[in-house]
Amino acid sequence: MVADARAVWATATVESVGTAAADVALVRLRSDHYGISAPAGSHLDVRLPLAHGDAVRSYSVVRSSSGRVDVAVRLAPASRGGSRAMHALSAGDTLVTTQPLQGFALGAAASSYVLVAGGIGVTAILPMARELVASGREVALLYAGTDRTRMPFLDELAELLGPRLDVRASSEGCRIDPVEPARLAAASTDPMRAEAYVCGPVPLLDDVRRAWSSAALPSTNLRFETFAGGSGSGGSFSVRVPALGVDAVVGPEETLLDALVREGVPVLYDCRRGECGLCVMSVDDVVGRVDHQDVFLSDAERAEGRTICTCVSRVSPSGGSSASASLALR
Repeated sequence: MVADARAVWATATVESVGTAAADVALVRLRSDHYGISAPAGSHLDVRLPLAHGDAVRSYSVVRSSSGRVDVAVRLAPASRGGSRAMHALSAGDTLVTTQPLQGFALGAAASSYVLVAGGIGVTAILPMARELVASGREVALLYAGTDRTRMPFLDELAELLGPRLDVRASSEGCRIDPVEPARLAAASTDPMRAEAYVCGPVPLLDDVRRAWSSAALPSTNLRFETFAGGSGSGGSFSVRVPALGVDAVVGPEETLLDALVREGVPVLYDCRRGECGLCVMSVDDVVGRVDHQDVFLSDAERAEGRTICTCVSRVSPSGGSSASASLALR
């Protein structure tokens, strides 16, 4: 099948739950509405019943065939409940999910490809590597993680790519230099047609994007996807929308968007990963520091402090741990 962006929700059954690496569960789901196969870059949206209400989480499709889809989920220490719920699944359980959706499509016209995976972001990159190798394309992969035992699919990628795989484990003192994707593209046979695909934490994406721009490479040839939403690590903070008479508290295990929707604020949203910009709202006042965790706003927009991506960004105290944080939106 061809993955698209029109979500159709249906029930899926958990066929098996395995282990892809330390703290990474490999969940196989089965549903008639998955079709035959999903293209590289596709993902599933999953509706999960959490303590503060149902929530939607997105997981990259690692492998698919004949009505079956594999997703890999890392158990996040600062999880808002999604990864814990996925890790608690057992064979026979049921979930409500979409069909494979496309939001990170792999282009077919590049002269060469640079793939960059940070941590669990490898789940989006692995199918791309498979497809590019199968089609005989020029490809290199930079794969970063804390430790090799916590880096899923490492053996498969090593067999698939051989010397074209460059592993950077921070436990071994190795990290990705943000200029490397641009450097690899510039050294290719046709730099202006080289494409880079990056999936990982927001700071890595920001740094790679700045380096790509500095190298004067086409901005449209750098494509990226985040692998998670806001961490919730900023703790609780209050939010006000004076025009609507809303005054609420954003808990440590929910996003600002979750709190606004709970209070009936009409907010547009889609990706829930800080990428699409639909949920951006104007900031009227802030006590504390806005912790921008999106990839939509530019550095200049963040510095101005006039807008916030409500699906991932938070407010943290600017003083000690006892200080309060609050946000007023308009």
